Amino acid sequence: GVSNCASCDAPLLRGKNAVVIGGGDSAAQEALTLAQHVSELSLLVRGEAMHAQTIYQDRLRAERKITVRYTVELEEIMGEEVVSRVRVRDNSDSAITEINTEGAFVFIGLQPNTEFLKGVVPLTETGYIPTDDRLRTVHPGLFAAGSVRAGNAGQAIAAAGDGLSAALAAHAYLEDASA
Repeated sequence: GVSNCASCDAPLLRGKNAVVIGGGDSAAQEALTLAQHVSELSLLVRGEAMHAQTIYQDRLRAERKITVRYTVELEEIMGEEVVSRVRVRDNSDSAITEINTEGAFVFIGLQPNTEFLKGVVPLTETGYIPTDDRLRTVHPGLFAAGSVRAGNAGQAIAAAGDGLSAALAAHAYLEDASA
């Protein structure tokens, strides 16, 4: 009952209740995917506002199956052999409540897989790789694309576009280097 892939596990929850924990793009996207299958979904956001892109927040508000609960934190996922409920604490008044659910999807933030580049290229405070508009890093011939690049859009289609742009820039770099 605990998952990190709505498109994988949502069909198993057809007609059931689910919770998504998180307030960013990934949580919003997963909640919208789950809503196509579940009967009810609670999106649990720790802060007073979501960090998801406006387009996702608009789609969440339009989806009748989704209830967004702000200022709540997950305390515990409960159940014997499968998930049956979650316990949450309301940060505004410290009240503890339980939500019946058959699935819990945790999306509390992603970190780029760039640890191996520490000391090789500068990284932002959150671990992303800064690039210029041609996706070049400070090291000639080294490019960054997709979800590891600072300023990425956080969408698969944008990452694919980044990959193409970086490949073209790398090709141009190699042609210039061999000339």
